[in-house]
Amino acid sequence: MHDEHKDTILEVGVDYITATCRSGPSAKALAGFGAFLVTEEAHQGAKVSNYRGTGYHGLHAGSAAYGSRADGALVRLSARVAAEYWGQLFVMADNVTRLDLQVTVVPWDGPYHRLARNLRQVKRVKHGRGRPFKYHLHSGELGPETLELGRRTSDQWGRIYNKGLQSKVAHYQGALRYEVQFNRHYAVQMCEHLEREESELSAIAGEVDTWFKVHHVANISEPAIRVNKGRASLFPVHRQRSDELDRQLTWLSVQIKPTLDRLVQVGLGHEVRHALGLAENTQLVPVAQTDQYPDWSNRRLRS
Repeated sequence: MHDEHKDTILEVGVDYITATCRSGPSAKALAGFGAFLVTEEAHQGAKVSNYRGTGYHGLHAGSAAYGSRADGALVRLSARVAAEYWGQLFVMADNVTRLDLQVTVVPWDGPYHRLARNLRQVKRVKHGRGRPFKYHLHSGELGPETLELGRRTSDQWGRIYNKGLQSKVAHYQGALRYEVQFNRHYAVQMCEHLEREESELSAIAGEVDTWFKVHHVANISEPAIRVNKGRASLFPVHRQRSDELDRQLTWLSVQIKPTLDRLVQVGLGHEVRHALGLAENTQLVPVAQTDQYPDWSNRRLRS
């Protein structure tokens, strides 16, 4: 039994990783590591089968797969194997093309009610000239089952789904999984970020929680908020502003700032600071000499 009005975090971790290595000794070592993990899965009772994808040929068993081709090797891990071995795989690889992070929560109000609440949060968001935020909902007989945010082929893609229904495993009954898929350069930099963190699980929980905040889903659970408190994230959160506040900021920019810029340009910065009640060490630079503030909502991470 769970405490009333209190969520439980069931799992946190890396859920999927795809890594590659160019031809040479490093590629052979990566393929050998993949073969080892496939063998381990087979020892656990998983069926071994041939693996083929994007020109790679190898073996697959359970949550591990590997393949080789003329220009290198590839290893794919998922679920428990990905959570346990992603760090070793990242160190051995030349590149990571996909990384999935997940937080699995047992919500106190049940998966259907919580997912419906998350859907309402997303539907309230408007962008630009009233364009709705992009999402896709899958529903079943009892209510919403999966909410997808963005597109699977983009650099970042998220989904919230009923893990109990998806897995049909008793351990996950009543649970929602919040999952974010990072592709290409985002996958590489997220791996680097997690490697630097003192607590891997806290970092993952914080990144997943923050990603969904950025994409307009409120805190996924109180425990995730606690582990994320005070941490720096790769995805800074922008709180939604009301239309009235946006109008006021626009008025300041259009009506007031040009006058301030002219005063600063003619050497009256001290007088401007005094008139506005700003600290004497506040730096005032005319807009023509400054860069535009970056749009963090579409931040491009280095590859």
